[in-house]
Amino acid sequence: MRRFILALAACAALFGGAAQPAVAQSTAPATDADFARQTNTWVTAIGSWANSYNSIIYRQAELLNALNEGAGKAFEFSEGRNARAGKAWAATWAAEQRATLAAIKADLAALPRQPPSLKGPGYDLTGVPLYGRLSRGFERVPTMTDEMMATVDALALKYIDATVRAAGGDEEAAGVLGIAFFDINIASWQADIKMLEGYLPLFEISPSLQEQVTTTAIALDRSLIAVFEIVRDDALGAPVDRAAAAARVRAQAALIDGDAAETAAGVVTLRRQASDPRAGELGPKILAIGQAYDDGRAVMAELAGRLRSIADGMDRGDALDRDKLLEITEQIAPALEKFGELDQRRKALLVQ
Repeated sequence: MRRFILALAACAALFGGAAQPAVAQSTAPATDADFARQTNTWVTAIGSWANSYNSIIYRQAELLNALNEGAGKAFEFSEGRNARAGKAWAATWAAEQRATLAAIKADLAALPRQPPSLKGPGYDLTGVPLYGRLSRGFERVPTMTDEMMATVDALALKYIDATVRAAGGDEEAAGVLGIAFFDINIASWQADIKMLEGYLPLFEISPSLQEQVTTTAIALDRSLIAVFEIVRDDALGAPVDRAAAAARVRAQAALIDGDAAETAAGVVTLRRQASDPRAGELGPKILAIGQAYDDGRAVMAELAGRLRSIADGMDRGDALDRDKLLEITEQIAPALEKFGELDQRRKALLVQ
């Protein structure tokens, strides 16, 4: 499970981080060089500002991963009936997590709350309606990050204590940690979604195939949340609607199918641009980037198919317990890792 969560976090960082260059290096020809320069100045500033918040969200996700690992370690001590060693380990571990939580909260509190203005040294974009709308959208980023911080804070307070008690032999606390498996993973994916969505407005300035990569990652996160929520609720004895959950997963698979189709069309365009004599020595580079996106399209198709298989199993009434979830996530993890590798390849090509 740790391998899977870290793969998601790594992909989120890669997908988000690639959005800024896509804007700064628009493939559309500039009709006004000064306007393009002003746009890039503002985009660079707001990208740096947004990255500060995404860094916080990434650290929140890392803390959730640490809580997940800690719960697993506590189970080992509990099952091994080694309360003395468990207490010693838990004391150090808990202090580290509380210190990490405090540092993240302090760093978040220190960040500027307002995004860079549309008017600054050397640029004035206040008269551009699209940019005004995007700027207002970015104003929501601090609130979204605060909301995620509140979720992480609550989970940390609850499950750090439960981990300490479970490692020391408290069977009731060990039962609480069984639910932590679901809550922590769901929160991790919610953090990924917030981080990725923070970059989507930039694609309105400069469309890029990276948008489809990003929305596919969001759709996958939402699918996994739907599956984990229904299994968690069933474990708690709450009413569950398997058909509704399956429909949610299928809807996200359909979105990924759409991303794959748009990527295929975009790759055709890139290949046409690469073969144009005017591309000159950039032709091979454009062709290589297109191939990396096309390889990513194949991974999208694979992910969509796996999600539909999960939905079919839910409709059939297949058992959906913790072991099945581990099996599902481990099956998806290799495709995610491949997705991340392809994104690294694209980023490397862009800076060559």
